[in-house]
Amino acid sequence: MLHTTRTLVLTAFVILACPVSQAFAQTKYTVRILNVPPPLLGGNVSSINNGTAVGWGYTNCQGQLGCVSQVIPVAWPDLVTPVDLREGSNNIQLPSQMQGVFAGMYGGWETDGLAHHAILIDPSGKTDLNGIFFASQILAMCNGYQAGMAQTTPLTNSGGGSQRIIFHAMLWSGSVNSWVDLHNQQDVSEVTACDGNTQVGWAGSGFQTHAVMWTGTRTSEIDLHSGASQSDQATAVSGNTQAGWGAFEDKATKQQFAHALIWHGASNTLTDIHPAGYQSSQIFAAAGSKQVGFATNATADAIAPGTYHGLLWFGTAASVVDLNQFLPPGYTDSQTVAIDPVTGIIAGAAKGPKGVFEPALWVPAQ
Repeated sequence: MLHTTRTLVLTAFVILACPVSQAFAQTKYTVRILNVPPPLLGGNVSSINNGTAVGWGYTNCQGQLGCVSQVIPVAWPDLVTPVDLREGSNNIQLPSQMQGVFAGMYGGWETDGLAHHAILIDPSGKTDLNGIFFASQILAMCNGYQAGMAQTTPLTNSGGGSQRIIFHAMLWSGSVNSWVDLHNQQDVSEVTACDGNTQVGWAGSGFQTHAVMWTGTRTSEIDLHSGASQSDQATAVSGNTQAGWGAFEDKATKQQFAHALIWHGASNTLTDIHPAGYQSSQIFAAAGSKQVGFATNATADAIAPGTYHGLLWFGTAASVVDLNQFLPPGYTDSQTVAIDPVTGIIAGAAKGPKGVFEPALWVPAQ
């Protein structure tokens, strides 16, 4: 199984004409499209915390002879002005993305040769956390530690022309030798999100993955997979709520589609909150009673047209709010992957007149 960087997926929403959802339908947001440093064209906000956002920007070389595509780490410390994190003493090697922010520190990865290296950026500069590993990434940050994955063996040939990489769920506490390996029985594992002393992610063997959670040690692992889905992953956590998605097969077409899922600390607490009318849905962030993510819509609807729709839930399928309805004129699609636990601002990207996804914030209306 080859590791791929967490990508964005998007969702659609149908307004439900039932009393239980009326309170949630009154939720209002103002969308702010963020700038990226020139000559970048588009980008994404991957994490937001206490009024600071991070992510990446990219160039678009479509049809441009001699152009070299770039993915560049970007921060928005005041949620307005973009900062190219290559500046100063950071000396970041591209491509690079920031995936987490906490208390003035940014975490993500850069590319050293052909391998990703987990990096931490603070006011003093860049710290490469890769150390003894063949590759690594920071995917989330919490108070006092960073979380993600590290490749523990070199790339190997597993037969039939396929290649195999073993990577482990990993924690760091700010220095290269501070790593804590959370990996257990499966072939691969990864931490995707954290809240306090709780981490969530997934572990897998072959083509199946299980949503899992930890509390800082290998022996604390809890398997959240109930068997209801063919595979699942936990990609968000807030308090005693874990959230993510699972793969379900359509019995008529035999195709697999993702459903947004939530748990409360055990496999038998699984709740499928995939909203009716959507082809697929996934959750990527949570804060308090809110979960955010995205879904795809097979057919555009009149209220919120577009293939990709950012979604907000309040713990049930019926509570879903389509965030596309708040997009500025000319913007048709959105993908939301983060929520600020302090301010409630939702973050991700929106597609508009430029034809690419641009960094975007959904700011709660006063």
